Amino acid sequence: MQFLKYLILLVYVQGTPAGKLSKREKQSCPIDLPQNVKPESQCYRERRLSLISNRYAYRLRKGTTELPFNRLEVTVEDYKKFLLRSPFLLHHARLWRKQLNFIESRQAVYVSDKVFLPEAMNGSEFDTMRKFFKDGIKSEENLIKEYMVIPSDEEPFLNGDWKSDKYFAEQRLAGTNPMTLQKITIDSEYGMPFQELKKLINPKFEWTVALNRALPEVIDSPGVIEAIKKGRLYVLYHPFAKYLNTLPDLTDDDPRRQMWKQPAPVAIFASKLSGTTRELVPVAIQMDANLDSPIYSPQDGDNWMLAKLNMQLTDLGNSQMVEHLTKVHFVTESLCLSHERQISERHPLFEMLKYHCRGIFTTNTLAAPELLDERKALHEIFGYGHSGGAQLVRDSAQVLHWDNLQPARNIKIRGLDDEENLPYYPYRDDSELVYGAIKAMVKEFINAFYNKNEDVAEDEEIQRFAYEISADGDGMIRGFPSKITRKSSLIETITRMIWIATAQHSVVGYPVADYATYVPNVSTKLYDVYGIPPNVFDSARLNARKTASASTVIFFKIGTFRYDKIFDYADKLQDSKAKEIVSAHKLKLDKDVQQELEKRNKERLDEGHLTYPYLLPKWITNGVQE
Repeated sequence: MQFLKYLILLVYVQGTPAGKLSKREKQSCPIDLPQNVKPESQCYRERRLSLISNRYAYRLRKGTTELPFNRLEVTVEDYKKFLLRSPFLLHHARLWRKQLNFIESRQAVYVSDKVFLPEAMNGSEFDTMRKFFKDGIKSEENLIKEYMVIPSDEEPFLNGDWKSDKYFAEQRLAGTNPMTLQKITIDSEYGMPFQELKKLINPKFEWTVALNRALPEVIDSPGVIEAIKKGRLYVLYHPFAKYLNTLPDLTDDDPRRQMWKQPAPVAIFASKLSGTTRELVPVAIQMDANLDSPIYSPQDGDNWMLAKLNMQLTDLGNSQMVEHLTKVHFVTESLCLSHERQISERHPLFEMLKYHCRGIFTTNTLAAPELLDERKALHEIFGYGHSGGAQLVRDSAQVLHWDNLQPARNIKIRGLDDEENLPYYPYRDDSELVYGAIKAMVKEFINAFYNKNEDVAEDEEIQRFAYEISADGDGMIRGFPSKITRKSSLIETITRMIWIATAQHSVVGYPVADYATYVPNVSTKLYDVYGIPPNVFDSARLNARKTASASTVIFFKIGTFRYDKIFDYADKLQDSKAKEIVSAHKLKLDKDVQQELEKRNKERLDEGHLTYPYLLPKWITNGVQE
């Protein structure tokens, strides 16, 4: 029935076979807004016909209350056939598949070479394993190594001592997830309210004693309140983790090793005066979100190390599902699906945005089953397994709001726009510069094609695009405008769409190649081991060899493939105005923004901080490509 409906519409718009345009005639149709194309013209008919065809090719599977994202309605096998008819998407897909195959081949070599070794690994073996994969990526055996360069191999980069409290704190600001830390607040709409935090933390712990070590002025309960009012206290907590179950361990059946249950730890940090500036330091970590859960501080030796690892695995496991998969992959797919279905190929914005949408349907359609299905990647490497991953996506999707995907807004609502108490926050500072550069390009681009607000309101393709996405229209994304009637609104919408697919994806995806492939920094599982006392840290508590190699493979897959570079498509655009605009802003990114961020990273390195290469324009891709 659906095919018949499209066939009837196609005949209605196309008319007789004589009404078809030749390839040459199609190319002569201008890149323009729909209202500027005369209804009686062949180009108008071709534009309508093309949209009908695209709506059938990109069929929509409507989002649900549980998973409020419109997705491409296609099977894996049908999508592979679809790729063969789409050269624009096919080249990326083939290289992406080669990247996966190469990393999997390295895993096969590693596993076969270590088959007779004990499953438990010591510290040096984790180093050796990581080096084995990194050396392979850079070797001549890797025929696509130019697409698999890791920034930390070329840029000034400080991993730091993984055991140190300093770099544990800084990973909240410049590591795999700079998106969750919040300021603790009182009587504020931003950050985490102190009254809410008190519902989670163990009241029996001597909080004033722990806080006093970082903030000497805190000597009693009123001192704690005063520190909060001054913006000196922060919390890292993943609320959805509290409701996750722990699945059976697929990769480790050693009866002497008992995997820890999936935790929901709560970490408290303070802004401590260090010389003339302030720095974020960890104060205490509660092992789970229960009022009777044990709490450890930096004075607690190996228990403190285990507490930090407990926080690390929770932060990584939750952020990859929430910040990466949900807020980037699924949001981008929904936006790009409506871009394909509702905006004509002859629309100036389509011509530009298609480069920011390339890759998303391939990765979401072909990789998602390998990640989320039972007994697949998530089930192997995280205690919450495939069902927990799906639950994290559902839970986070239900509270997702378009406004909060704007970086400055996100930072503000978490209370992290305070540069006095938090002077070091690379994501905050660098995202402002990159977001501004993207917006400058989009603003000039839109001003070149829309003379006034009425031009935006009269663009029926943009209106259908917005309506299909918005929860106030036919879509499911809350806060997305159902109508776009002003140039300023269109500029912000397109800027945010590009930001999410490019820079934000770089922020939440690529750092795993540096931080998550080194198991002692973040082990995706932790264990109680027969013969090792509960309060003693030992590398035997970390991922054993099978799990360690599986997690390393996943994170190198996620964090190494770069098909292109942001705004590198100017010479491929057909419209001369569009070419000039994108080319000029690409130059500004590569020169002005790149140089400024390189300068910042040098200063960070000189000051002993973690550097942050992930928002350098040379490392940002045009879209979601892995």
